[in-house]
Amino acid sequence: LRWIEEGRLEILNGMLGQPYSDAHSLENLLSQFLHGMRELETVTGGRPSIFASEEYDLGPAMPQILKAVGLTKAVH
Repeated sequence: LRWIEEGRLEILNGMLGQPYSDAHSLENLLSQFLHGMRELETVTGGRPSIFASEEYDLGPAMPQILKAVGLTKAVH
């Protein structure tokens, strides 16, 4: 946790799991982020600002979802 506070480590993504965004409903994706963000905040004391994914996760609704949950950057 010290590295996060010092800015040496950045928590990424914010999803509880890593579903394929084009294979799940908007409600499911929002739920993944809301539960994941809450869990990360509980464990680390902070929320990520960067979305990053190894899988294809840039479906057509993803920009709106990222904005809605407070993620300001995306890396793919």
